[in-house]
Amino acid sequence: MTSLSRGQKVNADITLLLKSRHTLFLILTDEEQRVKKAVIEAAAAAKYETRVHDVVRAIQASSGKPVNRSEDPSQALDYIRGNKTRAVYIMLDLHKWFDPLVLRRLRNLATDLQGANASEARSVVILAPLGTQVPPELRGHITVIDYPLADRQEVGEILDSVIASLPVEKRAGAGDSARRALTA
Repeated sequence: MTSLSRGQKVNADITLLLKSRHTLFLILTDEEQRVKKAVIEAAAAAKYETRVHDVVRAIQASSGKPVNRSEDPSQALDYIRGNKTRAVYIMLDLHKWFDPLVLRRLRNLATDLQGANASEARSVVILAPLGTQVPPELRGHITVIDYPLADRQEVGEILDSVIASLPVEKRAGAGDSARRALTA
């Protein structure tokens, strides 16, 4: 049996935290796309839909389909409060809008969501770069996760999927070269 990678262990923890109805997360990472994908998978395992917000694309389903046109972070948080769909909302770059109004909205939202029915459970996951500080106003309301970089096992899995997507004639030597590079 293969042991879990560090990332897989963190993903399992995120799934458990979602199942136990944690409502507000700050995930620190410099790998936004990889971690966003991992959160989407963890949310699905906890039976949540996933929505992604950024100030350019507003709120979208994980498929990319627009859900709401609230580009403004405060309006997006108000939308989350009012929408009763069981969902995890991944907020990209929200830390740049941590002003008193947004921080108060986050605190109120985290508290309000704790009382939601299970069928209407919602969580907010803020993805932010490593080194982002937790505002004092959010301490006690937010679960902070320092997401690990990909380890050798995960890099190997990524390489395997990239190699599998290559045309057949180019796959032959690619796998051996990639594996040698990982063990060097």
